[in-house]
Amino acid sequence: MAATQLLLSWPTLKEMYISKGVPFEQSVLADKKLSLVFDSDPGRLGIRVSAHKDRKSPEVGPLRNIVIRKVFLHGESYVEVLTEVPDLFRSIYALISDMLLRLQDEGGDCLEALALSLADFDALLERSTLLSREKVVGLYGELWVLELILKEGISSVDCWIGPQKQSHDFRLGSLELEVKTTTSNVRVHTIHDLNQLRPSPEHRLVLVSLTLGSAGSGVGRSLDELISDVRLIVTKDAVSSSMFEQMLKTSGYVQGEPECTARYQISAAPIGVEICVDFPSLSYDGLASALGSEVVARLSDFRFALNLEGLGNPFDVSQLMAQGDE
Repeated sequence: MAATQLLLSWPTLKEMYISKGVPFEQSVLADKKLSLVFDSDPGRLGIRVSAHKDRKSPEVGPLRNIVIRKVFLHGESYVEVLTEVPDLFRSIYALISDMLLRLQDEGGDCLEALALSLADFDALLERSTLLSREKVVGLYGELWVLELILKEGISSVDCWIGPQKQSHDFRLGSLELEVKTTTSNVRVHTIHDLNQLRPSPEHRLVLVSLTLGSAGSGVGRSLDELISDVRLIVTKDAVSSSMFEQMLKTSGYVQGEPECTARYQISAAPIGVEICVDFPSLSYDGLASALGSEVVARLSDFRFALNLEGLGNPFDVSQLMAQGDE
């Protein structure tokens, strides 16, 4: 085996490249037969292994949200293992680390190591794709708002921009919506990035707060059922239907997973908090002015809990749209 080069640490890889959307390819063997690659559009992390054109890709069981493919780049043949699911990026990093250890301890070539490591990781990757309760609740809230928008004829399915890794979940003309959903009795929501509380230039931003409660049998809807209802609305238009299915895939949705079958119902009237009106806009530029750019440059994974109790007004998307036309 060719000498191993230093593999970027996971925190460095995540902070310097993945979180900033900076594409890269890092050879982790001196002979460049094994590389870790990240594409920013679409955002996906993967392993690239040099392989003779006559060699087949590893034959393993179906790995949900993992793509294994043969590609030709610059006249050379490679096998790639890729995922577009951010929750699996850490597993891809662990996979290439396992390959390096296997090559060091057992020898063989990169493609053999990839096949063996994939076989060992099969069960782990399958478990990793299960949607967490937090993700299901968040997706439920976004789709509840999408269903409302579609039923009222306000816009088409392409107004849902959250799955495209945009700063906000919906864009309706000059109105943007950031949907936050909780199962708590108090309207406390996690803000994952300051950009979630900053309108895009020339836009208004409303933070939509939804509270969900568990529902009994026959009451409320599960995420699976909510998605089925939205499908009935968009199925009349082939383009919208196809777009909706792609967005669901990008969101990591898999029908029938345990958390997707739990029933919920809206437990309190939804509210809308308009940023710059009901609550101030927050940004990294604002923090830099207050704390200094050098301090802000050292902040990463910036998230906090925001209590919206007593703020805003009842959420009425039609009224919000009308206000923008005044």
